[in-house]
Amino acid sequence: MARMPRFPHTLFGGRIDVRGLMGGSPIFVYLAVRQVATLEVAIGVAMGVAVAVFWFNRGTGGVLRWLSVLSLVAIGAGGVAGVALGSDKAFLANDAIGDFLTAPLLAASVLLGKPVAGSITHEVMPRIRSQLPRGHRVFVQITLLYVASNLAMGLYRSMLLQEVSVSEYVLYSRSVSWPLGIAMFALAIWLMARAVRADAAREQAQPATG
Repeated sequence: MARMPRFPHTLFGGRIDVRGLMGGSPIFVYLAVRQVATLEVAIGVAMGVAVAVFWFNRGTGGVLRWLSVLSLVAIGAGGVAGVALGSDKAFLANDAIGDFLTAPLLAASVLLGKPVAGSITHEVMPRIRSQLPRGHRVFVQITLLYVASNLAMGLYRSMLLQEVSVSEYVLYSRSVSWPLGIAMFALAIWLMARAVRADAAREQAQPATG
């Protein structure tokens, strides 16, 4: 009997395209620059980084490119509002804007039978293409989990911006979003691992039942 593929070793055994992991860099740059510079300067630097990330990702697949566009739009909207209102909170609203822009697009991708999770995974981790098709049901599940995650984080961040100071917002927002992001990534890996093993088990059982 053939051995089932070891996972996630088979996922990470190939090249990983890190360009898909750069989307959060503008906000980190903003927070760092804001410690030593004015609001306008920090926003300007963050916008520059957002444009640079978009330009760097221009050669990626369609999904990552469009996610870069969404990030640029959200940061741009927050930047305009931040400068116009002279408010750090107005700029930081790009977090929630990004969440609320992303969630319906993820949901639409499921309705169209092209779950974004599958497309991103195939682009960032090409080796998995031979194991899980882009439209596999596990990618539908993962995409829907990210829809819920984005909506929850968008609501949480919106409430935070209204209730706490800028420094408290950064602390509370990141103390939730970072662990949640790690947990979601780990859950996605576990779900994909389970799907790979289940598919392998079904393939091995077919000759015996055929």
